[in-house]
Amino acid sequence: MKSLTVTTQNAINYGAVLQSYALNKTLLSFNVEDELLNLKRGSVPYYVKCSLKNFPSAIYNNLIRLFRKKDIKLKEKRFFEFVNNNIKTTKEYKTIQEVVDNPPDADVYITGGDQMFNESSVNRATNLLQFGREDIKRISYSTSMGSYWIDKSDKKEVFATALKKYSNISLRESQCKEPLENLLGAKVDVNLDPTFLLEVSEWQKYIKPNKNKDYVLCYSLLNNSKLNKLVEKIKQKTKLPVYVISPDTRCYVKGADKIIYNAGPEEFLNLIYHAKEVISTSFHGVCFSVIFEKPFYCLTKNGGDYRFENLLNILGLLDRIVNDKIDNLVDCKIDYSSVKKLIIEERQKAKNYLKGALGINE
Repeated sequence: MKSLTVTTQNAINYGAVLQSYALNKTLLSFNVEDELLNLKRGSVPYYVKCSLKNFPSAIYNNLIRLFRKKDIKLKEKRFFEFVNNNIKTTKEYKTIQEVVDNPPDADVYITGGDQMFNESSVNRATNLLQFGREDIKRISYSTSMGSYWIDKSDKKEVFATALKKYSNISLRESQCKEPLENLLGAKVDVNLDPTFLLEVSEWQKYIKPNKNKDYVLCYSLLNNSKLNKLVEKIKQKTKLPVYVISPDTRCYVKGADKIIYNAGPEEFLNLIYHAKEVISTSFHGVCFSVIFEKPFYCLTKNGGDYRFENLLNILGLLDRIVNDKIDNLVDCKIDYSSVKKLIIEERQKAKNYLKGALGINE
């Protein structure tokens, strides 16, 4: 059997690359010849365009980017090497239209990954598998909607029409399950992020001996006062330095003792693995904190985040979200014995779903 997975494996994004790797490895372990669609990443200008309105800030940002250019280039190199060495992909397609005009051949097309079913996905024929022969089976695995945006969108019918061609649908957010079932008139499953499909030993293959002293790791995609307050509180409690993985050329975390601008996927895994505690506003920062059994706290956006809430609810770890509890933090130590059992159950459930959707008989 040959499958084609459509996700985001070529972004400079830790979660996107590592969940792509995990799903690809899992499918290959089923003796499925899986390849990820290699759609060229849109180029993002490295420097900010200057205008009269943004002149001072643009100059400042560009100076910082010039100063950080060596780190960013190294980071990109590490990402590309990880993907090229570890993930099976198709030839490169430069545009979505090129995929539509000359689609890869496979027995099954799969949609998976973060935000692949969000509102903007309707504009991308690749996300909704709107290409290839009609008789090719279409499924999804743990595909994120972000939130249930459909009822308020004028794209509702287009989205529903595309998804009705899928034989099996699996989401990441349980909150979206029932309304999507009502929309489609079909069963919808909910499964954990692909990173949980792999045993921890698979991730440990990328772990190297720790060369740092004990530290707390902060990986944040948010910039707010709550985060800085949490970082300061953890520093006072642990008496340890705080290392920060910065996703951008500027770090907004106050109180950082060391800032890492050039981490690739392997460096990201190592920094979490060796940390004494983790602070994260990133979903996949939380995923790997759990996988490596780290004590952790997380902050989410205002209004919550379905992905965080669903994952941590399943694993009995909702108290790790500390948005309004920074002054009265729960103990950071976590008894992972029950969590490990839940992950094993959810992993088996996910593999059963995938094998059933693919039509694989044991």
